[in-house]
Amino acid sequence: MEETTPLPARHILGLVVAVFFLLTFTVYYQSLFHPFVRWDDGLLIYDNPAVWAITPATLKRIFTSYDPELYIPLTFLTYQIDFLIGGTNPVIYHLSNLLFHTANAILVAWFTFLLFKQKWIGLACGFLFAVHPLHTEAVAWASARKDVLSTFFFLLTLIGYLRYRSTGRYLKHSLIAYLFALLAKVTVATLPVLLLLLDVLEGRKIDRKALMEKIPFFALSIVFGIIAIFGKSEILQRATLLEKILMSCKSTVFYLEKIIWPTKLSVLYPYVGDIEITNPDFLWPAISVAILILIAFLSLKKSRVFFFGVFFFLITISPTFLNFAKGEMDLYFASDRYAYAGSIGILFLLALGLAHLSKRLPLVALNGGIGALVLLFAWMAHAQSQTWAGTEALFQNVIEHYPDSHVAHNNLGNVYRRQEDITKAIEHFEKAIAIRDHPRTRSNYGAALRKQGKMEEALAQYDRALELDPESKNAHFGLGILYAELGKRGEALLEYQRAIAIDPTYSEVYLNLGALYMQMDQPQEAIEQYQKAIASTPYYAQAHYNLGVAYRKIDKPRQAMESYEKAIRYEPSFVAARINLGIAYYERKRLEDAREQFEIVLLYDPGNQRALSALKQIGVR
Repeated sequence: MEETTPLPARHILGLVVAVFFLLTFTVYYQSLFHPFVRWDDGLLIYDNPAVWAITPATLKRIFTSYDPELYIPLTFLTYQIDFLIGGTNPVIYHLSNLLFHTANAILVAWFTFLLFKQKWIGLACGFLFAVHPLHTEAVAWASARKDVLSTFFFLLTLIGYLRYRSTGRYLKHSLIAYLFALLAKVTVATLPVLLLLLDVLEGRKIDRKALMEKIPFFALSIVFGIIAIFGKSEILQRATLLEKILMSCKSTVFYLEKIIWPTKLSVLYPYVGDIEITNPDFLWPAISVAILILIAFLSLKKSRVFFFGVFFFLITISPTFLNFAKGEMDLYFASDRYAYAGSIGILFLLALGLAHLSKRLPLVALNGGIGALVLLFAWMAHAQSQTWAGTEALFQNVIEHYPDSHVAHNNLGNVYRRQEDITKAIEHFEKAIAIRDHPRTRSNYGAALRKQGKMEEALAQYDRALELDPESKNAHFGLGILYAELGKRGEALLEYQRAIAIDPTYSEVYLNLGALYMQMDQPQEAIEQYQKAIASTPYYAQAHYNLGVAYRKIDKPRQAMESYEKAIRYEPSFVAARINLGIAYYERKRLEDAREQFEIVLLYDPGNQRALSALKQIGVR
C-alpha cells in the first residue's frame, strides 16, 4: 500500500486559518450589507469629519480629543483608512470589523494552545469564540470597532508575553502591542494584572524581577487610566460606591449567564428598580459573585486553571463597570460588547471541562459534542446579526425582549418620525411616556405632533417637558421651532436664546436662529448666528450652506462661493449647495467648474430641472 505524505505544518496552519475565515464569514456575511444604524454610527463615522481624511489636522484631532467619552485615536485611524478605501459605504466598515473578529478568534486559539499545550483545546476555544452569539454586537455594529480592535492587540500582548516567558524575547513587542490596545480602547488597562495572573497559572514566583518587567505596562495603564477618568468623570459622579458595586455584581452574573446560554440578547438591557442591597435583583448577584470568588481561591489547592479563568474574566470586564449609565434616560448595567474579551476567561474554564471529559468520553463523542455546540452558537449568532439590519430592527428587538424599555420606544418613535410615519411615531412615544415620563420623550412627541399640524397639542407636550425639566434644551428648541412656524418670531427668538443659555454649543439652535433672522430680513444678524453654529460644529454642512445664502443676500459673492464649497466638502451629496455653487461659478465666468457642479448634481438627482436648465444655458446639453 502506498504511504501518504503528511501535510507540511504551514499547510495545516493555512487550512486552519481558512476554516476560521469560512466559519466567521458564513455566520456574519449578511451583516456586511447592513446599513449604518442611528446608534453612535453617525457620531463616530458617517457624520464625523474627523474620519473623512488622513491629514495633519484630522490626526491631531483624533489624538487630542474624546469620542466624546473615550479616548480611541487608533480606532478613529482605522475608520479613516476605511473611508479612504470606501467612503461612507458601510460594507467596508463591517468588513473590517469581521476581519478583526476572525483574527481575534485565531489568536484566542493560539493563546489557548500556548497555555494548555493541546491543539484541539485551542481550536475548540477559538471556534466557540468565533461564533458565540454574545459577540455579535461587537462584530455587526460598526461603532464597536474599538472592542474588536483593542482585543486584537490585547491578545497579541498576552501572546507576546507568553513567548517572552518561554524564549526571553518579545517583551518589547508585547509592550508595543499593549500601547496599541490602549490607543484603541482604554478598557484594556487592567491587562498588566493579567500578566501577573499568567505567572500564577504557570507557578512562577512573583518576585522583584517578575514585578520589574511589568512596570512599563503598569505605567501605560496609569497614564491611560487618568485619560479615561477625565472622559468618564460625569458618569462616575452619577452613582455612589455601593451602587457601583451592586451594579458590577449584577452585570458580572448577567454576563456569565449570557456566555453560558446566550438568549434574549439586545442592544439595551434596561433596569428601572431601586439599586439597593435589600433588592433581590442586586442581593443575589452580590452573593453569587462572592461565592464564585471564594470557590476560585479554594480551587488553588488542586489546580490553578479555574482560578485563572475566573479572574481573567473578572479582571478583564472590571473596567467596563465605569460605563454604567445611571440617570438621564435609564439605567443600563450591561452591554454585550463589554464581555467580548472577558468571555475568553470562561472559555478557558470550558477548555478545562473538555480536558476532563476527554479522559472519560470517546474522542468521537467529544468532537461531536463540540461540533454540535459550535453549530448551535453559529446559528444563534447568525440570527442575532439580523437585529443589526437597521435602526428599526435594532430597537424592535429590544422591545420584543424588554417591552418596558422606554428608551427603545422613544428611539423607535424617532425612527418612524424621520420616515414621516407620524402615526407609528406617536404610538411609540405614548408607550414610552406610559413607562416613564421623560422630558426628552415629551419633546420628541411634541415634534411629531407639530409635524401633524397639531400645534396646541404639541405646545402641551413641550410645556410638560419643561415641567419635568426646566433646563431641557430640547424642549426650548422645539418650542422655538413651533413658535417660528406659527409666525410668533419674538417667542421663537426667546426660546432659542433659552436653549443656547443652557447649551452654548447647541449648533442646531444657531442654525434656526439664523434662519429666523433671514425671515426677518436681517441677513447680517443671520450671518453671525451661522458663524456661531460653525464655530461650535466646524463641519456643519447646512450651516455653511445657509451662510453662503446669507452672504449672497448682502452681495458678497466670493464669501458665498467659499461657503458653498465648504458645504459640499463636508457633504458631497448636498444638491442645493452644488446648484448654488454652480451658479456662483457661472457668474464668475468659471464655466467648466460650473458645468462640473451641475453634472455632479445629476449624478445624485438625474431629473433635477435646475441643473438641466443650467447645463443647457452653458451649452453642454
